[in-house]
Amino acid sequence: MASGVAEHDVGRGIIASCRRCAAAALLMARVDARRPASWGAVLAAAAAVDVGLLLAVPCAALAAAAGVGDPPRGVAEAARRPAAIWWIVRCVWPLTGAALMAGAGGDALSCAVVAAVVVGTALVMFAAATRGLPAADATSSGLVPALVAALAGLVSVSSGHAWLPAAGLGWLVTAGAALRLAAANDAVEAWRRGVQVAAMTTTLAAMAGCYFLAPEHARWYALLVAAWFVGAALPQAALGAGTLDEAARERLLCCALPATAVRGAPRPVVAVVWRAVGVSASWAALLGWPAMVAAALWGGDAARVDGPLMAVATLAVLVAALTLVAGVVRWAGGAGETTFAACAGLAVAAATWLSPALPVRPTLPRPLVLVAGIVSRIGVERFGRSCQTSQVPQPGRTGAVLPQDAGTDLVRVQKGGLIAR
Repeated sequence: MASGVAEHDVGRGIIASCRRCAAAALLMARVDARRPASWGAVLAAAAAVDVGLLLAVPCAALAAAAGVGDPPRGVAEAARRPAAIWWIVRCVWPLTGAALMAGAGGDALSCAVVAAVVVGTALVMFAAATRGLPAADATSSGLVPALVAALAGLVSVSSGHAWLPAAGLGWLVTAGAALRLAAANDAVEAWRRGVQVAAMTTTLAAMAGCYFLAPEHARWYALLVAAWFVGAALPQAALGAGTLDEAARERLLCCALPATAVRGAPRPVVAVVWRAVGVSASWAALLGWPAMVAAALWGGDAARVDGPLMAVATLAVLVAALTLVAGVVRWAGGAGETTFAACAGLAVAAATWLSPALPVRPTLPRPLVLVAGIVSRIGVERFGRSCQTSQVPQPGRTGAVLPQDAGTDLVRVQKGGLIAR
């Protein structure tokens, strides 16, 4: 009797806990519905469905990062870890965009890829934030693996191989390395140093490969530096340390200098713009100096459409766009999350616009073709071939003759005086 009462109390406790979690989730969803970043994540995820299977990976990661942003944390030291329930609620926004596209008749496989990438990116970001990384670094830890996966897939398919194994392996290796760096004693310093070393190494290797060893692939360098800029510079310039010190930093900036405006611009706007300029310019210099060296060695050919100067111009455009968006959003009263969401939306729009111009258009590898493509190759008797299965004429072997009534799918075969249809 006592055990039955105890089990009943446990059941009631579980039900009450679920009700409290549901009520908290609904309240968080109502709060997040006032964030422009939430609706930007919905639009970005919906747009990611139509950019192709491979480009959907970085676009969905940007949508996930825009939706998650930097959930609020507690003030006490014991509550500095992000709340898992708030993280889950914010993941629902980009998943809603993929679900809406699926309901509107979008490609089911693309919608599934977008949803899977959103979940994977959010999990990596949550694990990194739990281990102490601030908003910018946690966001980069989720974006960089997706960008590496997309680049690995593009390189693989351009060389005549399947893109899915290369993309999956690139994501797994990079995500594992990111989580390992986040587990270091000084996680922030380890992560930032690791990202800079990786960016420097890959750009130097790309300079040697794209501009000298294989100049026919020179166009890939601009894509590589743009991916590194979006994955590393954008979160650091837009989010910074996030909710841990954003409000305190702005109060300090306002109190340190007596002037409330600089040539008509409010002091917080100037501070945000200067931070965006400093971060983006430093990353542009890190990513662009190999292209400048290659331009000096190329001479007059450096200004062609796939030359080194095009990569430098790409970085300059990215720096200007990030600075402009950061200033406009902050002037309008938006926070760092809104700035990041706006920049992520621009990146997804650029990917949608440039996807038809890519040198390769990846498709699903043949081993993963659905059953519908296999059934069409099976005869009526459930074997590979039958007397009623359409056959390819082979004049050298059977002396096949095309029938006069070409409207049918049957082939007339003449052998040894016998005619079979």
